[in-house]
Amino acid sequence: MLKNIFDYKIVKTFGNKKIITSRGLKCKISYDDINQDEETRIWYKKTSKKILGIEHYKNDVKHGKFEYYYRNGKLSLRCYYSYGKLDGCYQTWYLSGIPNKEINYKNGLLHGETKMWYASGNQYVKKIYNDDILKHISSWKDSGEIIKILDF
Repeated sequence: MLKNIFDYKIVKTFGNKKIITSRGLKCKISYDDINQDEETRIWYKKTSKKILGIEHYKNDVKHGKFEYYYRNGKLSLRCYYSYGKLDGCYQTWYLSGIPNKEINYKNGLLHGETKMWYASGNQYVKKIYNDDILKHISSWKDSGEIIKILDF
């Protein structure tokens, strides 16, 4: 969540944990007891105990599950990284909790189905990728009427 790793202030360090602050946010960083190169960062507003995000790193590289939340506590985004590259399902939700996007990655490349929905919950696009190459696209109006279907 930090745009610049140097733009923070260490507030407290205790054991295998530390707390940093940056731009109105507070982050609790904890390190794995066995593998000190693995860390979990939990982000909060300074004035609240509500979790805004949970991030996992290995050797300061994104690795594992990342989740971010709206202020109302509902999940906004979930994705997975493998050594700095998106790997697996990248999902976003509207504030209402309705799915917005579901994008699949393999080793940092688009791979498999990508789906997107209108705020109404109706699907508006489906794409199929194979190693970052678009193979198929289907799209619909919010009413459900098909706009186009293309295979490449």
